[in-house]
Amino acid sequence: MLKKILFIFLSLFLLNSLSYAKDPSTRVLLGTSKSYSISPSKGQYSIEIGEQKMRGQKPFKVQFHKQGLLINDKLYKTSYLKLEGVKAFKANGIAYRGDLVIHREKYTLSMVNYVGLEEYLLSVVPAEVYKSWDKEALKAQAVAARTYALYEMKRNRKNKSRKFDLYNDTRSQVYRGISSEHPKTTQAVLSTKGQVLTYNGALVKSYFSSSIGGVSAAGLEIGDNKPYLRPIKSYHSSQNPNKQWTMKIPLTKLQQQYKTSKITQVGVKSRTLSGRIEYIQIKDNKGKVKTVRGDHFRSKLGSSKMKSTLAQVKVSNSGHLVIQGSGFGHGVGMGQWEAQELARRGAKYPQILRHFYYGTKLKKIY
Repeated sequence: MLKKILFIFLSLFLLNSLSYAKDPSTRVLLGTSKSYSISPSKGQYSIEIGEQKMRGQKPFKVQFHKQGLLINDKLYKTSYLKLEGVKAFKANGIAYRGDLVIHREKYTLSMVNYVGLEEYLLSVVPAEVYKSWDKEALKAQAVAARTYALYEMKRNRKNKSRKFDLYNDTRSQVYRGISSEHPKTTQAVLSTKGQVLTYNGALVKSYFSSSIGGVSAAGLEIGDNKPYLRPIKSYHSSQNPNKQWTMKIPLTKLQQQYKTSKITQVGVKSRTLSGRIEYIQIKDNKGKVKTVRGDHFRSKLGSSKMKSTLAQVKVSNSGHLVIQGSGFGHGVGMGQWEAQELARRGAKYPQILRHFYYGTKLKKIY
């Protein structure tokens, strides 16, 4: 227990000081399930089960039990298991670097990967962008991902009861373990090791999305009024699959989703500073009007279908709502496809980062 307290204290001190002897460990939530099949890497490993310690060499199974944890069908009255002393492990067939912690929650087990930040990035960068991209775009992504992870670690560890720092999906950053790693993106991570973005000496929240559609959104548009998150115009990439897109939805389906009578009109009520839909209005044949936030409307329709709120809407004669837009994602901060286009035109990664994050500076913190 004392070791755990010292680890948390040291992690908080390092995160607040912006000075590191080496890359810190992060905690990534890999998922929740009733059971896990764990295969540690070759060699002997140790398992900490509550206050007990065990050693082993073979794969094992962990299952939820209302009184604790079942490990290879033996009940341990504890809510905590830690696998350590291994360089990597497989959980339900997926390989990860680092250590593993399993927590018993009320109805399920949560699986958390304790992994060095640089090793974490080896998986994140190729999961977020194309491995074939220009090396300067990959370096920019490595710095943005590192900065974002550290920012979230610092923020989340203020809550001492929280058991993880980052999700393994788009709620934080996409993390798929060892299988996604690639030599080209690994080189981008290694060549920028310890480099982060700062504004007035503090870490920035380095938002990014697939494509900003030619102009980024202000941070205020998602409720984060940081001075370095300004609307920035950027080059379109001819290779960007989301440069222009169109989606259609039958008005009858929209009626079902919003529980309205026959819809007669859908239009944009107001737009944000960057031209994105702020509020949208839906009118029915009874004269009722629903006013919906643009981001909520996008979420309702499906964010992979209505790819951004940088869009136009109209009702067609065929009884469909037609939405035509540009970009993919919230649009705040760096556009990944736009970063690739800047790199293709000769920009180096520090220039790319300064372009998207106004007034920021690169700093090597370990």
